[in-house]
Amino acid sequence: MYRLLAAYPKDQLFLAISARRQHAIAHTPYAACARLCCMELTGAKRHGTAHVTMLLDRALLPLHALAVALRIKRWNVQVVVTVAHGYLFLAAVLSCLLTQCPLIVIVHDDWIAMDRHIHIFKYFLRPLFRWTLHRATSVLSVSDAMAEYLWRSFAVQSAVQWPATDNQVVSAMRRGGLDGYPLRIAFAGMIYGTVHQSLDYLVRYMQCTEENSLELHLYSNYGPEQCVAHGWDNPAVHPHEWVRQEHLQATLQQFDIVFLPVSFEPQARYYAQTSFPSKLADYLTVGRPILLLAPEDAAITRYARLHGFAEIVTELSPIHLAQAVERLRAGGDYVKAVVAAGLRVFHLNHDMQKQRTEFTDLVRTLAAANNSGNCAG
Repeated sequence: MYRLLAAYPKDQLFLAISARRQHAIAHTPYAACARLCCMELTGAKRHGTAHVTMLLDRALLPLHALAVALRIKRWNVQVVVTVAHGYLFLAAVLSCLLTQCPLIVIVHDDWIAMDRHIHIFKYFLRPLFRWTLHRATSVLSVSDAMAEYLWRSFAVQSAVQWPATDNQVVSAMRRGGLDGYPLRIAFAGMIYGTVHQSLDYLVRYMQCTEENSLELHLYSNYGPEQCVAHGWDNPAVHPHEWVRQEHLQATLQQFDIVFLPVSFEPQARYYAQTSFPSKLADYLTVGRPILLLAPEDAAITRYARLHGFAEIVTELSPIHLAQAVERLRAGGDYVKAVVAAGLRVFHLNHDMQKQRTEFTDLVRTLAAANNSGNCAG
C-alpha cells in the first residue's frame, strides 16, 4: 500500500490506522494525511494477558467501525481500501456496510492461517472471512495462486495485483562471468519462519565450501547478535542495517546473486503454496540472477518456472545447491538469459507505475458507479 499510493495526492487520502502504528508513517509523506487512530491493545500485551487484550480488541471493533463510518461521511470519502491483515480491516468492512461506500479488499496472505486468534473464534473464522470478502466491491489478490485459493475456498473472484516496485535505472549487467571468488550473495527482507529454514541451509552449506568461495550479505532484521544466536557466526555472513526502499535496488546491484528463500518446513508449507514474496519485484529490477531455494509446490516456484527468471533449487540438497551456485558463477549466456527474463516479467507484471494507473482507474470506476450519493465527491 505504501508504494501503491505513493503518487496519490495526500490531501485526498484519509487513513484509519492502529494508534500504535503511527510511528510507521511519522517521517513519510503519509504524515500529512488526515487520519483516524484506532486504539489497539494487542501490541501492548504482557505475559499471560494475550487472550485478554485480543478479546478487548475484538470487542472494540463496532466502535472503530462507527468512527470510520462517521469519517467517511465527514471526509466525503469515495472509496475505502483495506488490507486483510489483523482485525482492524473488519472495521473498514463494517463501516462500508453502514455507509454503502465502495470497498476494495487487498489479500496478500491467507488471513485465517496467518493471524493470531482467540481459540473460540477459530470456529467462526472461515465463515467470517467469506462474509468479509463477499461484502467487498472489488478483491485484489497478491498472486494467481492466492486468487485460485480465494475462488476455491470462498467462491470469490479476484483480480491479481502482483507485488510491484518503481523501476529505477539499473546498471549494465556484468559482461561474461560473475566476479568468481568470492561469489557475493545478497538477501533483503524480514527473516521469519517462512524463510528462515532455507536461509539457514544456505549458511550451513557455505560452511562446507572452500574458504572465500561464497559470501552472504543480509539486509534484514537480523543483526550480529541474532546471527550468533542462530549459529550464523560465520566470517562469510555479513549482517547489515535495514535498507530503505529508495536505496534497495542500488544496494543489491553491488552483489553477484540475489537469494530468494522459502521454508520447506511443514508448518510453512501452506504459506508457500498461497503467498508470494513481495521482495521479488525489487529483485527483478537489479540486473542480477536470482537463486531460488523453495519447495516444488510453492507459488513462487511455479511462477519462476513459467517465466524462467531464476535458478531454481527445490530440494535441501547440497549437491543441487552446489550445482546451481556453479551455474551462476560461470555466468555466460545462461545468466544473461535469466536476467533478461526477469526484466521482461517485471515490465509485464511488477511495474508499479503501471499498477498505479490501473488502481487509479479502478478507484475512479467504483466511485463513478456509486450512485447512492452517500460517498460522492
